[in-house]
Amino acid sequence: MNIIHGQFVTTLLIYTGALALWSFYLYFRKREINSSFLGALAIDAVLFTVQFVFGLVLVLQVGIGSIRWVHILYGSVGLITIPALYLYTKGRTTYQEALAYGITLLFLIGVVLRAVGSARPG
Repeated sequence: MNIIHGQFVTTLLIYTGALALWSFYLYFRKREINSSFLGALAIDAVLFTVQFVFGLVLVLQVGIGSIRWVHILYGSVGLITIPALYLYTKGRTTYQEALAYGITLLFLIGVVLRAVGSARPG
């Protein structure tokens, strides 16, 4: 499970990065967010959820004492950020929300990279 949790992060980074680029494209072209983007955003939220579940299974396997609390914090932030932003924007789909999603997705990339840095090797 440790290998899966460790390697799945690459999927998160690539997918979230591509989605951030799409967000900025929509913003700079002043295009509305469409259902395809929202679907892709939902997939990203699911990917963060899957990664969080992998982490929970790993905690159950190795015990909470071997996990850094900040790593769990980063995982929790990744889990709640996309749904929280969607609720904050009230599901609006103007190009201004595309900028908010783009910035937030870049923030999530930073969170994932910090989570990787805070993971204990092993």
